[in-house]
Amino acid sequence: MAVSRKVSPDAVVRNRIKRQVRESFRLRYRELPAGDCIVVARSGAGALDKAALRKDLALLWDRLIALPPSSPTGTILRRDAAAGLASATPAPTSPSDTPSLSAPEGAPAPRPTASPGE
Repeated sequence: MAVSRKVSPDAVVRNRIKRQVRESFRLRYRELPAGDCIVVARSGAGALDKAALRKDLALLWDRLIALPPSSPTGTILRRDAAAGLASATPAPTSPSDTPSLSAPEGAPAPRPTASPGE
């Protein structure tokens, strides 16, 4: 949550906005989808009274609830090396999914390097 001085130079007003956002979230968090939420107050928020601010926040929470659920595989696109096309395949996460960095079969094993001072 961020309320900058551009919203209001008065700390009392900025703290009032933060209290309203926290209280509004506390009342609605069970309905919201799982995930992180960032709230940034705009410059007009300082001029709103308590009821108008709560109404605007309720509309924003309703919009968040109405969003379609995100993909369980994530949203980061991987580039397919063969086709050069973006795909929604998740990045490998376990060691068995990652390609091996060892030398191919039949190739000589890498020689150990000498550390300085040896």
